[in-house]
Amino acid sequence: MKIVKNFSICREESKRYALKTLEFLSNILTPKSLRIQLLVYLWLGVGGTLVAESIISARIEKAEATESALRHLSNIASSISLISKEWTTNFSQTLSVLSTSPPIRSLNRAESSLLFNKLKLVFPYRHWRLWDKQGNLVASSAISITPDSSALMRNRKYFIDAINGKDSISIRPHCLMNKPCFILNKPVHANYPALTGFHRSKPIGVISSVVTLDDIEKNSNLDYYQDGLILHGNENVSPPIVTSFQNKIYMGTEVFIVSSTGHLIFPISKINDSLSLKKPSELMKTMWAPFIRLGIQKKPDTNGEEVVISGHKYFVFTRRVSPTWNVVALTNTTTALKEMDAEMALKDVFRILGLLIISAITYFIAGRFTDPLNTATNAIKKLSLGKFDLAIRTTRRDEIGDLFTNINSLSSNLIRLIKQEKESVVTQSQVKTAKKIHEDFIVKLLPNDTHIEIAATFLPAYELGADWYDALQIGDITFFLIADVCDKGIPSALFMSVFRSLVRFAFEDEYAEHGAEKIETVLLNTVSRVNNYIANTHSHSAMFATMFMAAYSPKEDHIHYVSAGHEKIIIIKPSHINSMLDTTGPIVGIFPEAIYSVEQASFQPGDILFGYSDGLVDARSPEGKAWGFKMLKDSLLDIDPNITSADQVMNQILEKVERHRDGAERFDDLTLLVIKSL
Repeated sequence: MKIVKNFSICREESKRYALKTLEFLSNILTPKSLRIQLLVYLWLGVGGTLVAESIISARIEKAEATESALRHLSNIASSISLISKEWTTNFSQTLSVLSTSPPIRSLNRAESSLLFNKLKLVFPYRHWRLWDKQGNLVASSAISITPDSSALMRNRKYFIDAINGKDSISIRPHCLMNKPCFILNKPVHANYPALTGFHRSKPIGVISSVVTLDDIEKNSNLDYYQDGLILHGNENVSPPIVTSFQNKIYMGTEVFIVSSTGHLIFPISKINDSLSLKKPSELMKTMWAPFIRLGIQKKPDTNGEEVVISGHKYFVFTRRVSPTWNVVALTNTTTALKEMDAEMALKDVFRILGLLIISAITYFIAGRFTDPLNTATNAIKKLSLGKFDLAIRTTRRDEIGDLFTNINSLSSNLIRLIKQEKESVVTQSQVKTAKKIHEDFIVKLLPNDTHIEIAATFLPAYELGADWYDALQIGDITFFLIADVCDKGIPSALFMSVFRSLVRFAFEDEYAEHGAEKIETVLLNTVSRVNNYIANTHSHSAMFATMFMAAYSPKEDHIHYVSAGHEKIIIIKPSHINSMLDTTGPIVGIFPEAIYSVEQASFQPGDILFGYSDGLVDARSPEGKAWGFKMLKDSLLDIDPNITSADQVMNQILEKVERHRDGAERFDDLTLLVIKSL
């Protein structure tokens, strides 16, 4: 019974696990998005086909690339074998002929040296030495050498073999110019009887032909074939990587010649030359051992072997050079198949790009059916995350159109509520206090009299503004000003109070010193003092203001004015010809010691001066279109100064700009200053 119970429990667990697995697969294959569902089916169908095609193509191309790599490696081995065979034959024959020459057979030092030096012209990379049978150096080619002592020479195996009538070879370190070299030795016989044979007589000395390992490729002309053999004829690639196990370089290709006794010569590369100086017993303890064994086997010519060392696979070809020397050519399979791997990777990239392009097109087409629902879903999601600044454009009149309209209304109401909350960060009592202080800076009672009529208004974008106007009458001279501090809001309002106080103080101080007779000096010094103070004291705040300040006396038919980077002031004439006053200096507060000038402008009875801040021309409609300077000029041309008061001019312009704004949020502070000469 216990076994049956445990079996039932296991069956229930397996059933529950299977149901969860099916649910998981169902969620993957049938996502909630219709677009994604279509893409999943597309990727399963087209993607599966592309994967299968890629696997089959990779196998075919790998087989072809392997065959090409083996063929190339075979060509390397065969070419090196042929060239080496020609070189060793030439090397040996040259030394044989040289050993039979009279100067050599007679061990004549002077004539042998002369002969060696002549041979240097024909074989610049070969060197010769002549020894007597006691091991004394008789002659050598003209190079700097320090010969071994005769006792040492008599004990060297290659010397002993040669003096006993056998050809011998050796690889010695530091034998020429402190470089390792390859040495071929032949016995020298005193007589050369035609019938009895050269080798019947006992040798009287040894002649050696020496080539440094560095010069073997030049001496054998292998340097001429090197790039073509290793690079497979491709001149547009970087230099080939040479395999060097002792230097932990497992990639690349290498070619070496191995003797039947296990000595190595690397005829092309230099990185492995140190191995030529090692004993065969030492070499067989290195990672080169498997390749050396292939090279010294009785039948060295192979059609390609695979050798694996430390997880790296190599293709190996061997070719015979002579009965005692064979060529071994090897290449790492990763190196051999690198080009194929790059091509396959590129093809895979194109397959993926193709699938992505098809997916994008499919996604776009599906969007024509799912976009309206997704748009509504995403909009509601944004609202739930607190992202209220959205507007869904639609011209639809169906249920979806109603849905979009309701979402837009909800968004607008939320934005308005959030804005109200943000504007209430500063307590209402603090804002009211600041607003009261700010309003105190604005002139309430304008100095109107029988000679001049002044109308002005200030409409801030926020509760606190940064524009201001001012008017002051001293004697029969009326001073008036309109200015605009950069930006808007509380920081700009604070700087507005600084600017306004500085202007008032500087003006009254300058007027007290110079009086009405030097009104130009009063205006000029006032602007300069304010500019220098702000620029030098508050430059880190990067706050500035544009300003128009003027003085008018009814005794004169003109005004004196300074315009510091302010908007163009317009004077309306009864003749319906309006004039505009250009700036006479830069904005105030940026450039210390800025230069300003005081200019005059005609201002006669009946003329109306219209001053404004940029909030007038920048007033935006609900669509975001600015009212613009052209609309202002056209509106002022419709005004007849003879029958229009300053108040009427101001109200007419305000009415037009408010009609353009049509309830849209105020873009910037708006200030107007209208003065009529009576």
